[in-house]
Amino acid sequence: MDSEFPTLPRPPEPFRSRWRMRLLTMSATLHIVSYFLPFREDGHGWDAFCGALMLCCFCPLGSPWWANPLYWLGACYLIAGRPGTATTLGFLAGIIALLAIFYDPGESPAYWVWLTSIVMLPFVAGIGER
Repeated sequence: MDSEFPTLPRPPEPFRSRWRMRLLTMSATLHIVSYFLPFREDGHGWDAFCGALMLCCFCPLGSPWWANPLYWLGACYLIAGRPGTATTLGFLAGIIALLAIFYDPGESPAYWVWLTSIVMLPFVAGIGER
């Protein structure tokens, strides 16, 4: 008796591309919305973005701000049709974004929505890839 499982056919490329772009749009929308959500008691996500950018000027390797350009670059690669590169950049951005936990975001909706948007990128880029 043959123990191999049947494989499902891959969906056609236009279908995969259409879903990638829809999910990428959702990820980018969440990313933008996170800048307007509350961060800690007295600020918004935009304040956290600017603060992390200032930290980047003084301590370039210790700032979670670098997750943003990696995410943006990964999204551009995905739009350009390079999902493998977009997946790699998305994973790097996700790891760096997780490092922001050490800056104590607490229950800040801005941080968690921002993190969700960044973590979505490698999964969106990997849809249908083998």
